[in-house]
Amino acid sequence: MSDPKHNLPFEISSEEVPISGQVNKSSGAFQFESIPPGGIAVTWPLGISFVIMQDVSHANDPIRYIFCGSAVIVPDTVFQADTSYYIAAPQGATQTFTIHFTEAPAKE
Repeated sequence: MSDPKHNLPFEISSEEVPISGQVNKSSGAFQFESIPPGGIAVTWPLGISFVIMQDVSHANDPIRYIFCGSAVIVPDTVFQADTSYYIAAPQGATQTFTIHFTEAPAKE
């Protein structure tokens, strides 16, 4: 079974700590249906930091982006459509939290 593919906007929930039996992974895996040319706007609760890792079979999972603060525009070159990712290594969370993904606003 493949990981769920999402069209923007969508949200992913993450546990405040890694899932039982995992070193870093704190959410289920997900994929982007497509990546808009202007990038992806990502928002989450202030005071929490985390990374998004790429799920790679039979190899070490690379970190694709480090998230600190509460909002960022991720360039369109960071993520790829039809590739599995997950939330990992949350810091500062005291409960399950939600990460929101939307299309970045157009540049003027």
